[in-house]
This record gives sequence, C-alpha cells and structure tokens, in this order.
Amino acid sequence: MPAAGTVLRALLLAALFIARSVGNASELAAELSDGWHSWDVPAGIHGKRACCSDVRRKPVGAELCRLGPGAGGLMTDEDCLPTSDSLRVYILVVDGDVTDIHALSSACPVTTSTPVQSLGARDSEESIAWLDRYARDGSKLADEAVTSIALHEETRAFTALAAMVEDQGRGMDIREQALFWIAQSENEAAFDYLDRLLSAR
Repeated sequence: MPAAGTVLRALLLAALFIARSVGNASELAAELSDGWHSWDVPAGIHGKRACCSDVRRKPVGAELCRLGPGAGGLMTDEDCLPTSDSLRVYILVVDGDVTDIHALSSACPVTTSTPVQSLGARDSEESIAWLDRYARDGSKLADEAVTSIALHEETRAFTALAAMVEDQGRGMDIREQALFWIAQSENEAAFDYLDRLLSAR
C-alpha cells in the first residue's frame, strides 16, 4: 500500500493538472471574438491527411475546402494529398457563440466568407480541453468537436476519447463516436484498451 505522503502528492499533482487544463481552456475561449479563428497543434496520423471533400468530385483542391455554409465533408484517407505534421483547428464564432468547428491538416488550404484570425500554435492539452466542452450532446457541433479531438496526436487524443467512452453522463452517440475513433487509432494504448473492453464482455 502506498504511503500517505505519496498518495497526497499524487492527488495534488492531479489537482494542479486539472486546474491548468481548465485555465488554459478558459484563456483560449476568452480570445475568441466574432468570426473565424484557428490554432495549430501536433497532428495524429489521421489529422496529418485530413482535408475537405465533395462527394461529387475527388478530394483535394483548394476550392473544395470551404468552411461554413456549403462546406464539403471531411476526408481522412490516403487520397487526401496535402499532408502536414500539424493540425489546424478552425472555430466560427457568431454573436459570441461557437457555431462551427473543423479540424484539417494545416497543409490543406481553405476558403471562408471572412478572414481567419490565427491564434498560433497551442498545446494539445489546451486545445482538447477547449474542444471537450462542446463534445457533450448529439448535436452537429458535438460531432465536430469529437472528430477534431480524434485528429490530435494519438496519445493525447486517446486519453480524451477513452474518458468520453467511460463518461456515462455523455450521450450514447458521443460515446460511440469516441469508441469509433479509438478503433481507428494506431496508438498501442488504444489497442490495449479495446482488448480490455472486449475481454470484459
């Protein structure tokens, strides 16, 4: 059994981590005025090749990456030629509310109705903590938030997605989507997690 001092130190470190994550998320949210904003984080394997698509045409191409009304779907397969080690998260704020979320390879060019204000590079924890606030129900915005989290670098993304799966306070559709993305991960911890889930049945 661990000593009381060891347990106390672990609890204090956990509290500091939670406080830092919440503080960073609040700081990022405070910076968002109306309009499009973006920030960059390290990309996971799927995030490196995430780009826009149009079901009527092949993916790839600047004209297909329209954000906002009329935007195409999200492609994360090998046909998406623009690749980058960084993921760019796009947020649209209207009247103080977030109305759209997208995450694409930073190499994927986009067009928007208004200029995109860059918030620069951000820490993965900060970005995921901010997005996680919107991954709470079955709305389109929640789906986009979960997908955006999944496209972050594998280790941080897996940790966040596993927490969603185990959070019974979230909608089943969100938990199922999180589990879907865990199954797509190439992270070894994700494989182990799926093995444990299957073994428990």
